[in-house]
Amino acid sequence: MEETKKKNEGWKIAIAIILIIGVAAAIAMSSMTYLRLDSYLAELEKEENTETTENDVVIMDEYKIEATTQISDAYISGDTSSLSDRDKETLDMASKVLDEIITDDMSDFEKEKAVYDWMTTKLGSDRGVLTVVPSSGEDSDNPYGVLKYGNAVCVGYATTFRLFMQMMDIECMVVHNSEAYHSWDLVKIDDHWYHTDIYSDSDSNTYAHFNLNDSMMANQQSWDTDFFPAADSLQYNVAYQNMETFDSIDEIPSIVKEKFDEAKGSVTFCMTYSGEVDEELASRAVAVMQIIENQLMNYSSNYYVGSYGWSYSEDDNIYFMTVNLSVYNGEEVDTNDALTEEEQEEFTNSIYEMFSDLYGGSEYDYSEEYVDDTENYDVSEEITDESATDEYSTSEDEVVVMDEEGE
Repeated sequence: MEETKKKNEGWKIAIAIILIIGVAAAIAMSSMTYLRLDSYLAELEKEENTETTENDVVIMDEYKIEATTQISDAYISGDTSSLSDRDKETLDMASKVLDEIITDDMSDFEKEKAVYDWMTTKLGSDRGVLTVVPSSGEDSDNPYGVLKYGNAVCVGYATTFRLFMQMMDIECMVVHNSEAYHSWDLVKIDDHWYHTDIYSDSDSNTYAHFNLNDSMMANQQSWDTDFFPAADSLQYNVAYQNMETFDSIDEIPSIVKEKFDEAKGSVTFCMTYSGEVDEELASRAVAVMQIIENQLMNYSSNYYVGSYGWSYSEDDNIYFMTVNLSVYNGEEVDTNDALTEEEQEEFTNSIYEMFSDLYGGSEYDYSEEYVDDTENYDVSEEITDESATDEYSTSEDEVVVMDEEGE
């Protein structure tokens, strides 16, 4: 009996030990699972709470926005001793450009515009299937490669423009959109910030993306508005400076024709209504622009309306329509070159003929079929709200440019 009792106690102890080991193992496994889960959640939280920065941002998983203040600081101070050979070469190339295009009597706006004009006419865009995927070119995402080889993706345009601005002691930041596939600049002129996207204007020099406010830029891109400063002025927007006021919808075609006559290439301008812009007025104005665009594209592959859309200016408390007009003259066209007198006469006559066809020899009847065809330009709520920031425009991706045979 005593021996049996000892055996039973032994089994009890063994079972107890096994249970203790099992519980300990379960606790350990639970702890490990918890740690893995906790680590996973922490990683998710880290990704969600990634802070926005200006530099060290990778665009399209390939092109990095890098600071160049070491170069601009060296230019301002005159001390290049701390620069690498590559940075010294970049500074030398950038300095020669500024010596060529900048004079001491220029305002900050005139300096900015001079740099814009130089970059849109002298540099080429490395364009691939996507916005910033290059087809060729070395170092096309930084000022060294852009200035040396004359070829740039959007990151290259943005960082090179910022370098020029900072060399002239003009505040400038590189902005990236929320999806990190595009970048452009915010530049500060006379205490106000403006969006400037030179990459998007590199083939036209129309100022279509030059010194936009947040409202205009938000129609095309989204970005971290909590991090980047607000662009709330249009004082130095070239299109806005060329504002035309119309008293009747019927005046829009004549305004567009006048701008075409003046353009001798491509031009961006604004129109605003003398009265209150409501939903119906905005829709009818867009309908007229649709008619003009269709007529131009049907008439000739040389002329087209690049984009148009409504915006709101808080400073002026008005709504206005921005219109981008482009002209093509042959297979290989540099739209920055003015037309010859003969070409201008031919162009003007063709526009007269187009508008004659549009009007049919009399005042045009803006019937409901055109108004009803503007569902993509619904402005029902936003256009009557003074805090609205949306624009209503055709996107550049939707613009179809026909070849010489009209295909």
